[in-house]
Amino acid sequence: VPGHLDQKELVRSVCKITNGNSVCHYVFDCMNGGQRMSHQILKLKEISSLTKLSSSTIYRLVQAGEFPRPIKLAAHASGWLESDIDDWIRDRKEASEILK
Repeated sequence: VPGHLDQKELVRSVCKITNGNSVCHYVFDCMNGGQRMSHQILKLKEISSLTKLSSSTIYRLVQAGEFPRPIKLAAHASGWLESDIDDWIRDRKEASEILK
């Protein structure tokens, strides 16, 4: 679509604008009916705070395929979509309720 950035271009542009911030925000058109969705990108420190897991545990779970993979923001920067972390927490809650 003319005038629209693809997702990679958009993430690159926003990360340039927000360089140095611990949280990047970007908005993109969802393929679902052109609906606008906003996604917040969280850094490792924020993920640790939300989940109460250490950074080494988070990376171990990522390697095991048991935690969402971070997305690459720049050469030396990555983060997680807040929605992915919310889904992971919800899944853990549902799994714990099944085991009761």
